[in-house]
Amino acid sequence: MRGEAHVQMGREIRYYRRPNIGCRARRCPAAAAEAVVLARIAEGVLPDPVIDRARVELRTRVETPEAVQTGKQRARSPCRRRRPR
Repeated sequence: MRGEAHVQMGREIRYYRRPNIGCRARRCPAAAAEAVVLARIAEGVLPDPVIDRARVELRTRVETPEAVQTGKQRARSPCRRRRPR
């Protein structure tokens, strides 16, 4: 579908047109088509409590001292890979 608009009696009318000749509805009002798309997108979003729990879990993983120590040990490791000169 492609979006189109035209002005009639001072009002802009927006709609989506299907280029297929065999389609029954040749034009759909833009507001109705956009509402359907937004509803579909909203169905794919996780609920707020799930997102909040994931944020808390991530924060605790990032702030743990073990993760910090592991990174320091890797940096000092004698086996770390060196760039060829």
